[in-house]
Amino acid sequence: MRINISLSGHTVWLRTWQVQVGRVKLYLLDSNDPVNMPLHRGITGAAYGGGADLRIQQEIILGIGVEIAPSHEYCNRKCVI
Repeated sequence: MRINISLSGHTVWLRTWQVQVGRVKLYLLDSNDPVNMPLHRGITGAAYGGGADLRIQQEIILGIGVEIAPSHEYCNRKCVI
């Protein structure tokens, strides 16, 4: 599944992935989509690094992930995983 969001006036496409980790389903959002501008492809590439703008973008995407799967528990340890 792919969803699009608006970040700073630009459309950013996010791919969704479901991974089975033991008995737990883990849902991931990936901004590394060929239709995105290079600037936006790396938003979800690493949990640490970059500046405040990157951090805000990651937190916006994390919030969207919670909206997609609100019934699933998640752990936000000050990073996008």
